[in-house]
Amino acid sequence: MRVLESGNKKVILLGNEAVVRGALEAGVEFATTFPGTPASEIGNTFYKIAKDVGIYFEYSVNEKVAIETAAGAAFSGLKSIVAFKHFGLNVASDTFMPIVYLQASPMVIAVADDPSCWSSAQSEQDSRWYAEIAKIPMIEPSDPQETKDFTKLAFEMSEKYKTPVFLRLTTRVSHTKMPVELDEIKSKSKKGRFQRDWERFNNLPPHILELKRMVLEKLEKIREEVSEKLGYLNRIEEGSDNIGIITSGVSYHYVKEACKKFGVNPSILKISMANPEPKKMIAEFIKDKDVVLVVEELDDYLERKVKLVVKEFNIQKEIHGKDSITGVGELRVEHVINALQKIYNISRFDFSLRKEKYKNIEVPKRFPTFCPGCPHRSTYYAFKVAMEELGLRREDVVIGGDIGCYMLAINPPYQLADFIIDMGAGLGVSHGIAKSVENQKVVAFIGDGTFYHAGMPQLLNARFNNSNLITVVLDNSYTAMTGQQPNPGSDVNAMGEKVGGVKIEEIAKAFGYKNVAVINPYNLKEAIEVFRKALASNEQWVIVSRAECRLAMVRRLMSKDLKIPKFYVANQVEECKEKLMKIGCPAIQMDENGNVYIDQDLCWGCGLCFQVCPQAVRAKVEK
Repeated sequence: MRVLESGNKKVILLGNEAVVRGALEAGVEFATTFPGTPASEIGNTFYKIAKDVGIYFEYSVNEKVAIETAAGAAFSGLKSIVAFKHFGLNVASDTFMPIVYLQASPMVIAVADDPSCWSSAQSEQDSRWYAEIAKIPMIEPSDPQETKDFTKLAFEMSEKYKTPVFLRLTTRVSHTKMPVELDEIKSKSKKGRFQRDWERFNNLPPHILELKRMVLEKLEKIREEVSEKLGYLNRIEEGSDNIGIITSGVSYHYVKEACKKFGVNPSILKISMANPEPKKMIAEFIKDKDVVLVVEELDDYLERKVKLVVKEFNIQKEIHGKDSITGVGELRVEHVINALQKIYNISRFDFSLRKEKYKNIEVPKRFPTFCPGCPHRSTYYAFKVAMEELGLRREDVVIGGDIGCYMLAINPPYQLADFIIDMGAGLGVSHGIAKSVENQKVVAFIGDGTFYHAGMPQLLNARFNNSNLITVVLDNSYTAMTGQQPNPGSDVNAMGEKVGGVKIEEIAKAFGYKNVAVINPYNLKEAIEVFRKALASNEQWVIVSRAECRLAMVRRLMSKDLKIPKFYVANQVEECKEKLMKIGCPAIQMDENGNVYIDQDLCWGCGLCFQVCPQAVRAKVEK
């Protein structure tokens, strides 16, 4: 694997792979995560190499558990790293804050934000504010080379200053590839030892105030010794005019490209450690500039710091930032060029033409959908049929969605999710609705990975508080949306140890649920009957819909050179055409003559179409 190549050479690494390589070069011994894109590949890479390089790695059940586990390793003297996406930091924040006071080190916390929400349905978030609140040093790389180098530096800082260090990534850094210069991988020890330390771990009042004072003093020391003095971390690139640009992270590369295209050469202050920020360097940089532009993605985090420096050092300067550059979505070169046109008062480009060029083109509206053969499609189809057979109108049934592949059910043709908030919230909010309404059925759909992550307390709460809630757990044996990682329902953990999966139905029964059913979503008749029974009752239900992720199954069959079962439309039965199209399978299509057919390249052989219309569909037998 390229992340394990020997030192003194260049290899092409993904930004997330560079995090792993930097950790290995620093001598990491312990790694944890809960998968979440754009950070997933950090854990996936550790998963592939952990045994070979002699480190411990786990997929924890959620991010709070992951950060606590990594902190435990750090308290035992092992170099640890934990990784998750920005929503994961929200989950982990309850522990993230106090471990800074308790000197959890050597430890790196890698967090990947997702500007433009490429892999995040709930909201756009700028996690840099967490560094401010927690009073933790934060390093922000701009490309895979810096990611590798800064991860290594983060471990060095953590060990020297006895503090966890926040490594802040974004989608474009995590998912960019480039040649990365490698150093040697450090050897690792096997086991640590926890040393009792009353002064360190006593975080009760009044001693907690002494710990806070120590954290603040430490930040100032890091500002003086690292932020202000480490030239490759925060650096000034002198230009040829009196315009100054202050930037950070991947925005630096947008600035460089925009200046080149626009034909200007301003001075640039690239800040890779924005907490603690290099106040003296900022003041020195802006004092002889006519105008300063702060370029950053998402919030005005850096801009506010620059403006505070201006006030603190009594510098009278014109500072621009979010008044010129959007705070919504990923930054683009065009955004920076438009800001440069305002700053330089020169107009060379008209990016409004980009919209005009395509305004008359009709682009078909296509919604994201499940993979062909996905068991979730069969589950939702069975649920919808059960509703129709009972005469339930859509407005009579409130359906809570959650985070996972099944969130796609919010789209046509199913539209069987009324809200999606965060992991586990679909179940928790549905319980609140169930206790609040009359004459409406309330159903919550949740995936197995999400159930283990954040659904168990909600399921217990609904049982204890006696709401007539129907909970449907979609169990496909993986944390599938982020890449089929194992979860507590899997038979094997991240270290390859056979552990035996924890069955969701057994948890539900242990919580005291009486009506617990396990269905095979590919058995359409059985699934419809169970959903009918649950919807017709006024009791609590837990229904586990269990079938393996179809993508994982297909990959396994293909790896063994085994045939994937196929289906085809043998008869153009009129009453079947509409039914087949309503399934919403991407393999089922209609030609220009109104004939329905199944694309053999897309069919993954689930058989749902055959069960819906056996008079029209046939199995294709491979000889």
